Amino acid sequence: MEIGVMAGYLQGNDTLTSVSSNRSAVYALPRVGVVVTPEVGSGFYAGNLELLLEPLYAHYFEPFTATAAGGSVLFKYNFLGFGRWMPFWDLGLGMLWTNLAPRIPEQSTPFNFVLESGPGVQYFATEVSLFFPR
Repeated sequence: MEIGVMAGYLQGNDTLTSVSSNRSAVYALPRVGVVVTPEVGSGFYAGNLELLLEPLYAHYFEPFTATAAGGSVLFKYNFLGFGRWMPFWDLGLGMLWTNLAPRIPEQSTPFNFVLESGPGVQYFATEVSLFFPR
């Protein structure tokens, strides 16, 4: 089982566009997951598949106060052949509601679909999990 929280800060910029470059926000993304397959594959590809739920909350404070909330369902493939380092790739789909719309030009509706995918790596500080010893 995986339980975690990600947090972040957003500062808009006009690197690729000049629309709404003055936005600032803080984000919180708790995450809960469970491994749904036994270890499969061998060598580099040895791993397992995990199903995750990832709610999202964001509070915008520039140029005005606004909120975004939603969540995603993700599939995550964990590569298990690297000891305490665990590379992974996840893919997810979700929905998001925000009251930024229609106050910013690029947001015409309060509802959005979220499509996310990408690689990552986790490091386990100990060989024994905090809640579920092996």
